[in-house]
Amino acid sequence: MPSRPLVRLTLAALFAAASLIPATSGQAAWNAVPSRFAARTVFIHYYDWYGAPPLSPTYVHWDGGNSSRPDPSQNITSASYPVLGAYDSSSTSVVRQHMAWIKAAHVDVVSLDWFGRGSREDRLAKRVMDGAAAQGLKVNFVINPYVGETVASIGSDIAYINRQYGSHTAFYRVSRPTKYGPSTRLRGVFMLYNPPPPRLHYTEYSKLMDQIRGTANDAIVLVRTDDRLLYSDTNLRPYLSALHFDGMFNYGVYGKADYQRQLPQSNDYILMFSVGPGFDNSRASGISSPVTIARNKGAYYDGGWSTLIGRRPEWISVVTFNEWHETSQIEPSRPFSYGGFRYLDYEGAYGLHGTAASNAYLTRTAFWADRFKGKGGTPSPPPATSPPPATSPPRPATSPPSVPAISTPGRLPEVPRLAFILVVVGGLTAAAVVLWRRRR
Repeated sequence: MPSRPLVRLTLAALFAAASLIPATSGQAAWNAVPSRFAARTVFIHYYDWYGAPPLSPTYVHWDGGNSSRPDPSQNITSASYPVLGAYDSSSTSVVRQHMAWIKAAHVDVVSLDWFGRGSREDRLAKRVMDGAAAQGLKVNFVINPYVGETVASIGSDIAYINRQYGSHTAFYRVSRPTKYGPSTRLRGVFMLYNPPPPRLHYTEYSKLMDQIRGTANDAIVLVRTDDRLLYSDTNLRPYLSALHFDGMFNYGVYGKADYQRQLPQSNDYILMFSVGPGFDNSRASGISSPVTIARNKGAYYDGGWSTLIGRRPEWISVVTFNEWHETSQIEPSRPFSYGGFRYLDYEGAYGLHGTAASNAYLTRTAFWADRFKGKGGTPSPPPATSPPPATSPPRPATSPPSVPAISTPGRLPEVPRLAFILVVVGGLTAAAVVLWRRRR
């Protein structure tokens, strides 16, 4: 007859094995994608605010708003210099080149930063959409702060954008119901970048959102306010419940350290998380305390992408294609100097040089976008362009370094698998002991 200590030992082994299995809630959050999730989609922030002669009477943005800035075509307010030089966003050829590059980066949606009706960005929006359509890309709108913006004007802006651009083939729509926007119809996606403080206008925002539901202007509306809210379902829910928004997005050059945590997921809301290659606003106008996040030859960008993909978000946005003031762009750059200042370039990124280096962040974005969307494979090279001569001769290109494989979410790790076997064996043993004792 087995002794009581033997039974206790068997049960102790059973519980010890069970303790090796990850907590159910954590494993479920990691493996289970909410049923309403849209297809994994990559967005990229795009700015059409640049101007340069002869298409514009003066330099716009390149001079930082200082019309007396010397040589603004070469002395630009950026720490890097574009392959295309100080271009004009109204140039059809420039827009076409930009959209071809974005397509080569395997991005799906161009997030056009928009600054109100009648603004330069509004006047050029159709040109961007035409260029995007030619490449099979889609466009959504990011409503940025402008003079006179109110909660009510945001509702009018959504109606205006739908009316002006909603019939364009490039206008992005998706079916993704949320708690406060339950429609399964295809709806446009609008992003509110720092709108009138939501915490001061809870009632106004909730009324606005409720009023557009079920109408021709029903839309998926994501808000950006306090980025820290995106890390906690506990913080997100009361915030979105008070405002009736569909979700939130962050904006910034977020990297590996920012995403080393479990990110919330839910059918009730949409979250868009951003990645960026680096940041440097040391030459931007009006900056007294510049901030720099070094690219480290692409390592920073890779760290952000690889870690974020492992968290399985619904949507990812790249910050940015061409925000040159903050040097967060992936648009091709080239070596250039002005007055003793040498602009930062991409030489050496991923072991690349010359033209391949200029295109390095397009190529790498395509690599990570494919991994995020589960496509894998090697990205196609970006379309060729004819850049102005560089200040240093190009060197032969080399292959980018290999990237560690990303483990497939949902696969049972070795230790939990062993623990599962021990649980089964232990359970059967314990049951056999109990039955044997009863028969005795």
